Amino acid sequence: MSTISQRIPNLLLGVSQQPDKLKFPGQVREASNVFPDYALGLLKRPGGKFEAELYDAEARGRWFPILRDANEKYVCQYDNTDGQFRIWSLIDGKPRAVDMGTLLLLDSLVPVTLLILRVI
Repeated sequence: MSTISQRIPNLLLGVSQQPDKLKFPGQVREASNVFPDYALGLLKRPGGKFEAELYDAEARGRWFPILRDANEKYVCQYDNTDGQFRIWSLIDGKPRAVDMGTLLLLDSLVPVTLLILRVI
């Protein structure tokens, strides 16, 4: 067996599912718990930070964050079983009221209903 050595300047070209012969230097087969940074190279993924316990939360539905600034951080849930949005503050974990008003646009040829979501 011969030893193969090569010089790879960085690992910033991302993950590739191509065979090794077709990959460019800097592409990897798998990158678990890391992320590439052009200034610092390949870094370990930072750990999660516990913000707050969410009261009366269930795991179903779709989840997404709203991170506006240091004072307004929310986690939101769209529950596809009952069609409701639920929002919790990440500062204290308490649920917030959601006003789900609608607006019907009559100027267009096809009526469009917009869902207006407002955190109170």
